Amino acid sequence: MRITQIKMITKTGMEVEFKSADPGEAELEIAYLKQCCKETRYLLSEPEDIAYTVESEEKFISDYETSDNSLMLNAYVNGTLIGNGSFAPVRDAKRLSHRCSMGIALFREFCGMGIGELLLNILMEQAKKASFEIMELDVVTTNTNAIRLYEKLGFETIGERKRAIKYKDGTYADELLMVKTLL
Repeated sequence: MRITQIKMITKTGMEVEFKSADPGEAELEIAYLKQCCKETRYLLSEPEDIAYTVESEEKFISDYETSDNSLMLNAYVNGTLIGNGSFAPVRDAKRLSHRCSMGIALFREFCGMGIGELLLNILMEQAKKASFEIMELDVVTTNTNAIRLYEKLGFETIGERKRAIKYKDGTYADELLMVKTLL
């Protein structure tokens, strides 16, 4: 799926531009993801795990772009990529076709400004348009700011995975499984 430019103003008065990821920005996407992984332990990868080639990232973005039911959406402030969110089917199975999974990440300096909420609202709206009925996400239990936002937007916790993530230092993190009905 593709979305052309959507401009919105945050609760702090900052203008944010949202638009579909572009295969031509594959190198920028890789750099963005590496930086996000450096800034937080809430994502699934260590920075050194991000070993994508420009070509593989171009294909990954192109697959989202040409899909009827997946979306990768970038957030820009003053032309700089500062965040990203996406949704896709949970699996390629007819009986699961009503469910999508969602992920989101922002550079730390842009958290708490309302950008994540704007991005999530667009993702939920577009997922509904793609005929999804349920949106799912996993969140580290210590990511209380994200959990508060998800709950504010109507997500409910339906389960917990103990020791779901193992960090390179040998410590673990638990995850919550949260869902929202989009109907």
